[in-house]
Amino acid sequence: MVTKLRRDDVCRTVIPYVSRAMANQCVAYQRLPLTRDYVDWVMNDTDQLTVALDEVKGACIILVATRGQDPALCAARLANIATDLVRDYDVHTVFWNGSDVPIAARDFLQDGCQTLVPGVADELVVPRKVHLRGGSPRKTRRAKTAQLDHWLLQAMRAHVLSIDPGEIEMMENEERRAKTAPMRLSAWVLSIATALLATPLAIPLMVHNLVRGEDVKSGALALGVAGFYATLAQTGMVPGLAEFL
Repeated sequence: MVTKLRRDDVCRTVIPYVSRAMANQCVAYQRLPLTRDYVDWVMNDTDQLTVALDEVKGACIILVATRGQDPALCAARLANIATDLVRDYDVHTVFWNGSDVPIAARDFLQDGCQTLVPGVADELVVPRKVHLRGGSPRKTRRAKTAQLDHWLLQAMRAHVLSIDPGEIEMMENEERRAKTAPMRLSAWVLSIATALLATPLAIPLMVHNLVRGEDVKSGALALGVAGFYATLAQTGMVPGLAEFL
């Protein structure tokens, strides 16, 4: 395809325009890493589309080629993509299927493109929209992804239900237990401070520190409760609080 635009102008829009042309055909596509001279796309995980650009005497030449398992389907897709690019870039001349005979863009859009390879019977390929059988590949991919997510949720739920509650309690105690010397010392300081305010509340806390390991969080909570009760006792609100409860 030959257009009056400059190569730099076409480079800025060739990727989104080609992607839109493939999306109009309802095919799943993925662009491969960029190279220096051309851009490749993979369609439906089997076919490949290549777009190359060149500039001759101020005119940009757009080369589009397809490779795939079904030659007829590849030719139809190539005609559809070329039709969209002819409109997008205001192409004035089209060379179809490697022929040296030019086709006017207006005739290409109106009458379709004709293979002009010497020694091969002429075959008319009319640009049309291709509809794949068996549903859209994107819908199939989304359905497989949703099914995989469902299986993962089921596996996670089965794993959670199989865990013994005793193991969860042991894991929580292990997580809360102080592991460094400063944290263990802090737990005992909190226990001693609680014993000064409320000895009955500090005894089970010290037993817990000796049997299951030092717990700073439990010590802080116990000290807070003891301090709150001591404050109420100093203000004379304890008898009224007992009646209220």
